Amino acid sequence: MYGFRKGNQHLSLAEIQKFEVEYAPTMQRRREKWDALLREYSNGQLPPLSSKVRRFIRKGIPPHLRGQCWLHYSGAMEYMKKNRGRYQQLVALSSDRKYREHRDLIERDLHRTFPENIQFTSAAPSTLVRRRASPVTSRFRQQPTSSTVPILQQLRRVLTAFAVRCPSVGYCQSLNYVVGLLLLFMSEEEAFWMLCTIVERIMPEGMYGVKMEGVTVDQEVLMRLLEERMPAIGHRLSRDSAEAGAPPVTFVTSHWFLTLFVDVLPVESNLRVWDCLFLEGSEVLFRVALTLFKMHEQQICAIDDPLELFQYLQNMPKRIVNCHWLMENCFRKYTSMTHVNAKELERRRKHARDVTLRRLSTTTSAAAEPAPAPTRGESVAALFRL
Repeated sequence: MYGFRKGNQHLSLAEIQKFEVEYAPTMQRRREKWDALLREYSNGQLPPLSSKVRRFIRKGIPPHLRGQCWLHYSGAMEYMKKNRGRYQQLVALSSDRKYREHRDLIERDLHRTFPENIQFTSAAPSTLVRRRASPVTSRFRQQPTSSTVPILQQLRRVLTAFAVRCPSVGYCQSLNYVVGLLLLFMSEEEAFWMLCTIVERIMPEGMYGVKMEGVTVDQEVLMRLLEERMPAIGHRLSRDSAEAGAPPVTFVTSHWFLTLFVDVLPVESNLRVWDCLFLEGSEVLFRVALTLFKMHEQQICAIDDPLELFQYLQNMPKRIVNCHWLMENCFRKYTSMTHVNAKELERRRKHARDVTLRRLSTTTSAAAEPAPAPTRGESVAALFRL
């Protein structure tokens, strides 16, 4: 489903197929319940937000309704309606020479986006050679490029248009993955306004900015939540951070947040997280992260070697193929440990900003010749090398 190759070093094809067979009846029930819900509204509109709709979304949106629901409940559809024609204007402006640096960065990342997905590696049927090629000419047939793969062309336009609209962000690695997944469920203009909604409304300020303050703040919040709610894990991770040469766990968790779990969780689990994220906001990322730690608490606390633990944390989400189990744990079984609302999150973020600023001030004043801070490109590149 969705065009992704099944089976990898973390999940075998047999494991994925076994889950799909087990999950199929659940998906069918969800489709039937959603169809019944939509029949209650004869005007063809999605139902207004209610406790029932929230419950339905937490249990999963059927694939054929995902794009429509994401646009509606995130507020991106209203954003788009209020800015009719603006996307096309931004696409036209993006060809200006002053945006060349962004275009070059985006171009470099296009083919790194979902190389295991058939839609990102194949030309559209209308552009493929239909006649049988001879053995000689087939050897010289041109491979699909970003100029012949429709979804890569759409991805390029969305990212460059966003760089024009939001110069404080421009282009940041990880946005190609976010937009790439959106494009599997909606048009490029809809994906553009979803991206604007994610960066400007759902995620905290500075998450994708040049200094990436939002990333640092949210990781500070996450570490404090772990210390308070799962002290055994918090102590274990703090012990590693005190050891020289041990990579910080936030290198892993920053990647989770920047990509919104894209290419971190298996695709259906990732989509179930997005169903909730676009309705409930960025607190969902914290709930899912805390759930992942809680689900693996015993294994985490049993690993003594810091490097081995770091590698384990990198790989542990990649085996969560049972999306229903993940979300049940997140919103029911472990809710007392994972729950965080928007008001509490804002309070924690404010405190984390103060802590981060004090720490930075102390570090800077203590260093005789402080090393230059890494650029955003260097920081994000380090995360993507994990």
